[in-house]
Amino acid sequence: MAINKSKIFIGTSQFKSAYGITNQNKNFSNKYFYNIMEYCSKNEIINFDTAPSYNSEKILGDFIKTHNLKKTKISTKIPKIGNCKNFKNLVRYRIENSLNNLNSNIHTLFFHSVDDINLFLKNSQFFFDLVKEYKISKIG
Repeated sequence: MAINKSKIFIGTSQFKSAYGITNQNKNFSNKYFYNIMEYCSKNEIINFDTAPSYNSEKILGDFIKTHNLKKTKISTKIPKIGNCKNFKNLVRYRIENSLNNLNSNIHTLFFHSVDDINLFLKNSQFFFDLVKEYKISKIG
C-alpha cells in the first residue's frame, strides 16, 4: 500500500522547546530541526503544524526560504486573544507576524485557545474577511 504523503503532517511543537508533557528530547539545536526538515523535504512531506508559542515558526520559515519550498502547507495558530478590546488589530498583527516568520502563506489558521470560540462566533465575518485578505484556505 502506497503512503499518501499529502496526508502527513509534521508537528513542530517540540522542535525548539520542551513543549508538551511527553517531550523527553533536550536537543533543541537548529541542526536537529534542519535534519528533520531535510528528511521531510527529500520525501515530499509538505504539511507542517506550528504556532508562535512553539518557538518554531521562525526556523521553519528560514528553512522554507533557504530551500525555496513553494508547495509547503502551513497550519499555525492565533495565540489566545482573550478579552482584548482591540482584538481586530491584535489578530492582524499576529497573522502578519506569523507570515513574516514563516516566509510562506498560511494554509490553515487555528485559534490556539478554545476560550476564543465565542469571539469567533460573534465576529465571524471579520475572520472570514481575514481568510480572503491573507489568502488562508481554512480557519478553525
